[in-house]
Amino acid sequence: MRKILALILALVITASLVVTVSAATTYESPTPIGYYNVTTSVEGSGLAEASPNKVEKDKGETSTLTATELDGFFTLWILSGSYKIISGDVYSYELVIEPLSDVHAIACFTVEEDYFTITAEAVGAGSASANPGKVQKGTDGTSTLTATEEGGTFVKWELQCDYDIVEGSLTSKVLVIRPKTDVHAIAYFKEANKDAGKKDEGSTSPKTGDMSMIFIAVMLLAAGAAVFAVKKIRE
Repeated sequence: MRKILALILALVITASLVVTVSAATTYESPTPIGYYNVTTSVEGSGLAEASPNKVEKDKGETSTLTATELDGFFTLWILSGSYKIISGDVYSYELVIEPLSDVHAIACFTVEEDYFTITAEAVGAGSASANPGKVQKGTDGTSTLTATEEGGTFVKWELQCDYDIVEGSLTSKVLVIRPKTDVHAIAYFKEANKDAGKKDEGSTSPKTGDMSMIFIAVMLLAAGAAVFAVKKIRE
């Protein structure tokens, strides 16, 4: 009987040890952290980048999309997936988003031949600008020419190549045009009259010093005349 009890006790102790060791070596692995991926591609001639290209889920983290022009001109981003725009817009070279799912962003570029170029220069005391400096062909896009006086007076615009005037005239400081070809605009300024406001020295009144000299000269003449008169009387 004692042998049976000892055997049972040994089996119980062995089973307890097995359960204890098993509990000690088994643990619950933590839930893996989830991420949203942000990927990019391009259409046309340019580069696109997402930084960072992976953000932790539900943490409010953001990713910055950057488009870099090469031979073409950036036009817009095309995004797929769920996201929230934090800064910029789909037409911005740099767009900051908060991904709400995996996001794929396409940076679209067009080649230079798709645009008219508008340039501006100034002749005289002033400056000139064209904004924007490129207008896409086949659209009703416009460019605003602005002449800024810098000591001179604006006279007129002279535009080379083909265009339509949308607002203003060739004598307006601000002129809006719709280019039909590349356009070069020249703003002419008249130099300021440097002598303006100055008095004609030949027509000004004598200065105080000049009046004093005249008074002294008159007194000397009068004294001389008096001496001459006295001499005549004595004779």
